[in-house]
Amino acid sequence: MAKAKSAVKTIVKTGINKPNPLSFEIFKLLNQGFTPLAIAKSPRLNIDHVRMVKKATDSPTKLRAKFMDRLHKEEMEQQAKLRRVADVPGFGTIAVTPEEDEAMSKLANATQVGGTHYKDKKLQPWDAIAAWDCGFLDGNVIKYVVRYRSKGGVEDLKKARHYLDKLIEIELEGLK
Repeated sequence: MAKAKSAVKTIVKTGINKPNPLSFEIFKLLNQGFTPLAIAKSPRLNIDHVRMVKKATDSPTKLRAKFMDRLHKEEMEQQAKLRRVADVPGFGTIAVTPEEDEAMSKLANATQVGGTHYKDKKLQPWDAIAAWDCGFLDGNVIKYVVRYRSKGGVEDLKKARHYLDKLIEIELEGLK
């Protein structure tokens, strides 16, 4: 507690000309709509320092510009940590961290609807299709070829050929 008070005294004595972490935290709270009095209730702060930060950042100053740049950078870093994921049942599109996304993927891979023809595979076809950035047609070719021995036999190979024929047709039309 004594350390925090001495740190605040040092900051108050040196003024607010230099951006320091404590001043930036106060600026963030002020930016979120907290009143100086509410912020000053923290044991780390006193009202004088909060007032100095508010006064120094209310008008356009170099300090305010530095703080705004830093705030923008933090927001961008936070957004970079998040990734949009669509089609989460019951939630629609949500933002998750890469770790949460990996956990959701493992959960989806642990469940298979309509059989067990992918369970014995080291790599799920949909993971390979996504990793290779395949389209709908070539993704289906891969899917049917991978599963034909354990599910549909020759019928799945015919389905793969059907998708492959359509893919060839589209490619040939693109050459015209």
